[in-house]
Amino acid sequence: MIDGPKLDGKVMVTGGAGYIGSHAVLALLDAGYDVVVLDNLVTGFDWAVDPRATLVEANVADDTKVRAAIRDYGVKAIMHFAGSVVVPESVSDPLKYYRNNTAASRALIESAVVEGVPHFIFSSTAATYGTPEKVPVAEGDPTVPINPYGMSKLMTEAMLRDVAAAHPMNYAALRYFNVAGADPQGRSGQSTVGATHLIKIAVEAATGKRSHVGVYGTDFATPDGTGVRDYIHVSDLAAAHVAALELLVATPAESHTLNAGYGKGFSVLEVLDAVDKVTNRTIERRLEGRRAGDPAMLISDNRAILETLDWTPRHADLDGIVRDALAWERALAEKGRQDAPQVLPRQGEVAGSSLTEGADRETAVACPPLRRFAPPLLAGRISELGVRISAGCRRHAARRRSRGARGRSPATRRVPRAYRSSTPPARRSASGRRDTPGCNRSRRPAGSRRRADTRASHDAP
Repeated sequence: MIDGPKLDGKVMVTGGAGYIGSHAVLALLDAGYDVVVLDNLVTGFDWAVDPRATLVEANVADDTKVRAAIRDYGVKAIMHFAGSVVVPESVSDPLKYYRNNTAASRALIESAVVEGVPHFIFSSTAATYGTPEKVPVAEGDPTVPINPYGMSKLMTEAMLRDVAAAHPMNYAALRYFNVAGADPQGRSGQSTVGATHLIKIAVEAATGKRSHVGVYGTDFATPDGTGVRDYIHVSDLAAAHVAALELLVATPAESHTLNAGYGKGFSVLEVLDAVDKVTNRTIERRLEGRRAGDPAMLISDNRAILETLDWTPRHADLDGIVRDALAWERALAEKGRQDAPQVLPRQGEVAGSSLTEGADRETAVACPPLRRFAPPLLAGRISELGVRISAGCRRHAARRRSRGARGRSPATRRVPRAYRSSTPPARRSASGRRDTPGCNRSRRPAGSRRRADTRASHDAP
C-alpha cells in the first residue's frame, strides 16, 4: 500500500454490474473503500453487485442522474468500465462504439469536472496499439488502432489527457490485454450469454453449454498459426485498479497510462490445450477464417506498471486462470443463474456473437416473454423478430402492470401469432397484485439492497 492520504469520499464504479467492474467493486470493498455502482444493467446483472455497495441504475451519458449521484453520495473518484467491447461488432457497427465508448465517456468526464471529482481511472485496451511494430508492446509505442473499438478507447484517452491539463483532475488509463478467469472465492465471474472471450467460450464448451470452440484464423505469423494474446486474471486486474487509485490520491499532480498484462503470450491452441488439461476432456475445435480487426499477436511490456504501482500479480498462471473460470461456469449452473437478465438485439442491430443452441435454449426459459418467443430463438432468428426484451422477469412484470393504463410500450412489438405459445395470461392474486405465470419476483439474493429508482436511457453498457 502507498503511504499517503486516503480518499475522502466514495468511489463510483461505472459498469460495476459487469464482468471486470464487479471484480473491481470487490477489490475496492475488500480494501475498505465505500463504493457506488452506476450501471444501466443492459449487459450487467444486479445480483453481480456486492451487497456492501450501493447500486444506482442509470446511464453514464445521463448527465442529470450521474451528477446527482456524484453529489448525493460524495463521490471523489470514478472508475469507468462501462462500454462496448466486441471487436468484430465494432467493425460492423462503428457508430455504436463511438456512441457508447467515446461520446458517453465524454459526458461522464464532463460530469466529473462539473462536480469536482479529482480522480478518474479509465478502462482502456491494448487494441489502441493496432498491429504493433514490435512485441512486447510498450506504452510509448505507436498507437494505430485497426478497429473502431480500439479507436473509440484511444479517443477517450486523448480527452482525459486534455481535461487533466485544463482542470484539477488526474487520471490513470489502464490498457488491458486479454482479461480472463473469475474471483477465486467464487463471488463473481463472467456471466454474459454470448460472450466472445476465448477462455469463457472454452469453459462453456467444457461444461456442455457449447458444442465446440471456433478458432478464428490459423494462418497468422505465429508459431502455430493462431493468434497470440497476453491473458491477465481479472482479480489481478481489479487489484491494479485499486493500486492505481492509491497512486492518484497520493500524487494528485500526476497521471499515468499503463499496460495491464503479464508480459507473456499464449496462442489460441495453447489456451485450448490448457482447458483440455484442467477439465480432463478434449474440446471440439473448428477452424474458421480470420475475424475482422484481429491482430496476430498482442503481448504487453508490463515493466512500467510493475515499477509505477504498488502491485504484484498473484494469479499469473494460465492453468489457474482456467480453473477459476471453470469453477465459476459450474457455479452458474448450480446456482440456476438462468434467471439473469438477457437482452436481445434491437431490430436491425447485429449481435456481437452468435449464441449457441444451448445458450439460446437457456435464455428462452429464463422469463415468460422469452418462453413465448422460444421457437424462433432456437431457430437462430433473434434479429428477425425485432423485439427488445426487457431485462429479466422483474422488469417484465412491472411493464405488464403499467401497460393497462398507458397502452403497449413502444419498446415492444407484436409477434406473429404462429410464434405465440399457450402461456396463460397474467392474473391477479388474492392480494390484488397482477401475477405473471412462471415469473419469480423473489429471485433477489438474500442480503442484497434496493437500487436507487432511476432508469437507463439508451443502450450504453
